[in-house]
Amino acid sequence: MSELKAPLTESDVDTAYRIFLGRPPEKAQTVANHLAKYKTKDEFRRAVVTAKEFYDRNIVEISRYVIATAPISSVKNIDVNVSGEDRAALFKHVHDVWSKLGATDPHFSVLSTPKYKPDNIAANQQEFYDSGRGELEVVFRRLESLGLAPASDGVALELGAGVGRVTRHLGDRFANVVGYDVSANHLALASSYVSEQAIANVEFRHLTSIDSASFPDHDFFYSRIVLQHNPPPIIAFLLDRVLARMNPNGVAVFQLMTARSGYTFDVKKYLSSMDQLDDQELHVLPQADVFRILRNRGLTCVEAARDSMLRGFDRTSMTFIAQKMG
Repeated sequence: MSELKAPLTESDVDTAYRIFLGRPPEKAQTVANHLAKYKTKDEFRRAVVTAKEFYDRNIVEISRYVIATAPISSVKNIDVNVSGEDRAALFKHVHDVWSKLGATDPHFSVLSTPKYKPDNIAANQQEFYDSGRGELEVVFRRLESLGLAPASDGVALELGAGVGRVTRHLGDRFANVVGYDVSANHLALASSYVSEQAIANVEFRHLTSIDSASFPDHDFFYSRIVLQHNPPPIIAFLLDRVLARMNPNGVAVFQLMTARSGYTFDVKKYLSSMDQLDDQELHVLPQADVFRILRNRGLTCVEAARDSMLRGFDRTSMTFIAQKMG
């Protein structure tokens, strides 16, 4: 039995309090409560380091560590601008990989939690789709605080609609919604779910090739935990294509990874070995390129904030909120 899997003891609780919180437990009953709730040392360790008191006491040290280890992306070592032929090959690779995932692990490939695996999704499907509603509620509270109000009588566009987890709920907020994805298998499930829910204002469109990446005029653009799974040239191309069709005063909310320790992207090397990759990948588009695309398409970045979409201090995930100038 590993040390962390060993049963939790009174001594463990007392030691953890003194080391991590800088004080002893309040009283004997506090220790007894922990022993009843947490069976192993590892369970209790997780509870302590995620507690608000731990955070408040150690925020200075935590911040120093995060800043000191923050990854810096070298723009010169990341190929973003490539030939049309190479771009088409990169897109086909993404299309093939995600089509396979859509056939084998459609819900799990969207949210990688065991309860969303094929054998478990039937019992957890409602929770899966409810998570999309909760996600949008957070987004729109943030938009309201920034004084941004996308036109609810307009068109919302989601890139990476998957099985419609978020798209379905965008239908409650906008007159018309269009969701795009590279995987027909994902979209078949999305269409079926929306039909079952009798939602008439949501449609899905399949991106079959890079040449099919043509988007309608829209008032709200949304993409989360999607763009980072594409090589940098594809992220940049799709983002540019979508934002080119945003209506005046439209709002964009999208997330992607802007830096990762040691990350480089050499398109020729990648193309020569990409056939060996058949699962989700994590790629970077430097923040400078994001700002360049926004600027070129007439959008003002209202907020660029680091988020918690990706675990690990060796990578930086950012959520961007931008508005098209009227």
